[in-house]
Amino acid sequence: MISDPNTTEIAIDTTVRIWGLFLGWLYTHEIRLDAPLWDKDQDDSKSMPDLLGLYMFACQFEVFELRRDAMNCFLYRFGGGWVMNESTLAGIENGLHHQDPLVAFAVAMVLNFMPGVSYDTWAKLGPRFSHTINVCNKARAEKAWSEKDFVVEDAGRARDLVLRDWCQWHGHRTKGDGTYEQPRLVEVCGEETDTLRSMWKAEKKGKWLSSENREV
Repeated sequence: MISDPNTTEIAIDTTVRIWGLFLGWLYTHEIRLDAPLWDKDQDDSKSMPDLLGLYMFACQFEVFELRRDAMNCFLYRFGGGWVMNESTLAGIENGLHHQDPLVAFAVAMVLNFMPGVSYDTWAKLGPRFSHTINVCNKARAEKAWSEKDFVVEDAGRARDLVLRDWCQWHGHRTKGDGTYEQPRLVEVCGEETDTLRSMWKAEKKGKWLSSENREV
């Protein structure tokens, strides 16, 4: 509970872990998980729930910049060859609105990079999500390609489409012709995203500081 005599009280329902990650981001504008984003051998059992929990927190309380930065973490890992596991998939689909960009990202993953999703995981997914996958798979079988829906012939092309414009995953509204309604806002978002990516690139060449060995 946040209480101040000059403000309205706000109850925040989250875990101590996610609150700590949020506070860390709030003061540094950096999302610090317990393993570097570029570590391909890391165990996702902790880092992905943390990242997903932070993303959901940002959605719930409309912290746009945090949601963008968390989405960028997913994109950065994906750009390095990572594909989400089934636990993360189920968490995304069951915890977010069906129009959320991360749900669309999950659709693209299942369509192009997760061919062997288990029956148990399918049973956890909502009917809307399953219907979308079935429609897209039918379109692919009929060679009715749609880059907008990530229904393409090969995974390489799908990867290019996912990563060609990171701002497409940041929730910006678009017009009927696919252009952004607020191009200047998107331009600034793109510049800040490029800065974040440059920072990650520099950190990858240096020493990663985890939450256990980083001075606060």
